[in-house]
Amino acid sequence: MEVTKENKKENMLLHRTELQLEVSYEGATPSNAELKKMLAQKYKVDENAISIQHIYNEFGTRKSELHAFVYTDAVSKDKVEKINKKPKKQKDAKAAPAKK
Repeated sequence: MEVTKENKKENMLLHRTELQLEVSYEGATPSNAELKKMLAQKYKVDENAISIQHIYNEFGTRKSELHAFVYTDAVSKDKVEKINKKPKKQKDAKAAPAKK
């Protein structure tokens, strides 16, 4: 796997580097885990501090465009990319019997 083009933008407010890379590879499209490992080695950060946003493939070629965020540490990633889920409503089993 090799990076051919690289576009970096520092975002100091969110403590991250926003990357747009063009990755060339052999075989199948690399998985998110493989890309995280490659970015962690290249930028010398923990794999938990990397967020892969998109992988765009070009049909018939062995290259993809990758959009990723590399945070300074995992704590800043958790602060920014927190997922809030609404609790599900509980249904009462005894509340309403089925009508015939």
